[in-house]
Order: sequence, then C-alpha cells, then structure tokens
Amino acid sequence: MIFKNKNDIKNQIKKDWYLDEIYDQSSSNSNLIYSICMKILEYLEGTDLLTICHISIGSFRQIISTTELDEIADNGLILLALQYLSGDKVHLLDIKFEFINEDDESYEVSKSELSHAKAVGSLVHPETGETICDFEEKVFIYFQPSSLAKAYLS
Repeated sequence: MIFKNKNDIKNQIKKDWYLDEIYDQSSSNSNLIYSICMKILEYLEGTDLLTICHISIGSFRQIISTTELDEIADNGLILLALQYLSGDKVHLLDIKFEFINEDDESYEVSKSELSHAKAVGSLVHPETGETICDFEEKVFIYFQPSSLAKAYLS
C-alpha cells in the first residue's frame, strides 16, 4: 500500500480492525487487536527509529503491559497484531531471526537459512559452520522498524 502520511497508516489499521459494534468475542478481539496495533504505533512514533534495531516479543508485551490492555491482551492477540504490522498491508515492522548460542552470543539468521534448516532438520552455525540439530530451541524472532515506519513515523 502507498501511504501519504502517518494518518493514512492509522486509518488503514482502523479500517482493518476497528468495529463500531461488538457482536461477539470475535469482534471484541478485533477491537483489541486494533488497540494493540495503535499502542505499538504510538511506541514507534515516540522512539528514535533510526537507532532501534531489535524489538522482541517480550518488549512488545512490556509496551502493552503499561496500559489497560495488559489484563485482556493475551500473547495470541499480540502475535496477530505483530503479524498484521509486519504484513504487506501496512508493513511497519520487518521480521528477523537470531540464533543465540550457549554463551549468549547472537547471530542473525535469514529467512531462507531458517527455511532450509527446517527442511533438513538442522541449522548451520552462521560463524563456525557447525551443524546444530536442536536449533529450534535457540532461534528467536525479533522485529525491526521497516523503511516505511522510518519514513513516516520518525
């Protein structure tokens, strides 16, 4: 999508998620996802997006825990909001992956490397070339502000 300004982004999020009338749990969840998206957008607007490069799901959970959403926003709803915000429609976040070894050293893993690892059942260590069979326990998702976010929200 092409946006002219951040209000266009906000309007798109509202159009996709906000419902004026609540009929059932599904429509209630839709409004919760809208609220989560708006809280994340508010966070991005108030952050120096040129320097931030690593936002974990736990960080997003903390952002949401500072609001009235904390009691009702479960991880599934947060993940749905993150999926939406990193999707094609608004693309405010880029999805990234990292491998963290037993010494707490982290290495970026590309989507294609992760895809290949899942297909063959092992990950090649990004630095040593060692085969890692239990990689799924050591690869974590994180997010970065997208170029669109940097352009419109900075």
